[in-house]
Amino acid sequence: MTNYAILERLYKIAENLEPVSALIEDVKKEIATEEAKRAGRGNALKAARDILKNANRDDLRGAWINKAGRQHICDGFRLVILDSPLDLPGLPANVAPVDYERIMEAPRHNSAALVLPDPAELAAFVKSEKARKKATADKTPPVYKFGNGLPWVNAAWLLGLLELLPGASAFASSIRPTTSAIYFKSEAGESILLPVRQPKGGAKND
Repeated sequence: MTNYAILERLYKIAENLEPVSALIEDVKKEIATEEAKRAGRGNALKAARDILKNANRDDLRGAWINKAGRQHICDGFRLVILDSPLDLPGLPANVAPVDYERIMEAPRHNSAALVLPDPAELAAFVKSEKARKKATADKTPPVYKFGNGLPWVNAAWLLGLLELLPGASAFASSIRPTTSAIYFKSEAGESILLPVRQPKGGAKND
């Protein structure tokens, strides 16, 4: 946030057009972003915020840290457990957290190793696909296809997980690889991602 933007907001507050609490929250968010960038986790923080923004239930609209110090972030399609917490809003005080560790148990046994794309190449793919889809009024998200008989996923969500879990390995279910959750593991933590529905006969990216 620039000094000009802050000054503009202050003028609005002076005219009672905007509550000061809104400015405080935005400045706190900017500080958290800057701190994450200094620590080399700017993209990870952005990806985590995207997960919370996509949540549509009260028990998913904030991150929470369990007794072991692991931070849980989920939107119903992506679940991330980080060993080193990010600066994120927590759950409302009156909302009980979900036992995500139990949800993670089954996917941890996935054994079909997946070849993950290079994050920079995936980022370029996401941008080009978004541009192509916008030009054709296609509102569906870009899809990354791991190959025939393997899962297809929301490409932007996959990129976010790779930013949250650098150097991750990924594994699909050996029983239902196209429909079961994909498991990700790295030194930063672990995650699962639900695949998108696909027609019969998968294919590689075009």
